[in-house]
Amino acid sequence: MILEMRRGCLGLWLALCLAAQDRWVEVRSGPFQVLSAAGERPAQETLGRLEQFRYVFGRVLSREDLRSVWPIRVLVFRAGRRAEPPSPPAPGRDSFVAGLSAEDAPPPEWLRACARILLEANARRLPAEIESGLLDYYSMIAIAGLRITVGRAPANPDLNWARIHLLSLHPDYYGKLRPLLHNLQQGADPGPAWRNAVGKGPEEIQKEAAAYLAAGNFASETFSGRPLNPRTDFRPETLEPPAAALAQADLRLAQGRLTEARALYQALLKAHPGLAEAQEGLGLAALAAGAAEDARRHLAAALQAGSRN
Repeated sequence: MILEMRRGCLGLWLALCLAAQDRWVEVRSGPFQVLSAAGERPAQETLGRLEQFRYVFGRVLSREDLRSVWPIRVLVFRAGRRAEPPSPPAPGRDSFVAGLSAEDAPPPEWLRACARILLEANARRLPAEIESGLLDYYSMIAIAGLRITVGRAPANPDLNWARIHLLSLHPDYYGKLRPLLHNLQQGADPGPAWRNAVGKGPEEIQKEAAAYLAAGNFASETFSGRPLNPRTDFRPETLEPPAAALAQADLRLAQGRLTEARALYQALLKAHPGLAEAQEGLGLAALAAGAAEDARRHLAAALQAGSRN
């Protein structure tokens, strides 16, 4: 056990040394912060995909500028031997934190988690079956530059997904999902909300969606997204090594990799005594591990060090 711990610490120390050699850059737009160790272009292209996703999802919610309560911070790692597996946005120390490889587009579960964050921050609560269908439908979006494709079926489509697909792409209901979502967010009774938007009640639509799902004939649609050029619209800035190392520690905290997170925060604190963010991370890692007294000690130290979190 002791030998394994020493090997783990050595691995983390080597990871910190390698991270210090990387040149990290940052680009921002809306709620997104993309940090890249793989160069400027992957950072810009990742941010471009995320902004297209935000644009398309905002359209159906009748919101022009979707926001998030916390920033959504995405770390882009080099592809190959040192690549990190994609990890969906999850609550971290001071943001939602996610990871991607430079060669990977966000997979469906990643986009679903991102859509959940944006939905909860920008829309009033919808019926559970509508929210589930929306998240599944938009998790399957495909983004290639300015070209957006919606309507692709997940591996195991269900009735909630089929209902949204029917209301989004079937010729009889094209364009009627947005007014339906608007009506439902206003707290109107379901019957009138559905009939005013689509001309039928929710029970009728459910029967149609069940038949639609059973038929399995799902079309897709490709259209132009938001007009932007990631290479010119998103200006990269160099990220200082402590900020890059802190972001990697925060990612491990969000992933629940508490031993690794603690080791990285402790290494940061040793290199930068009095770093409030490192004390915050240690406090939250201790809290997640059930060590309440350690959590209090570290969070008190963060406050004393001038934490603004």
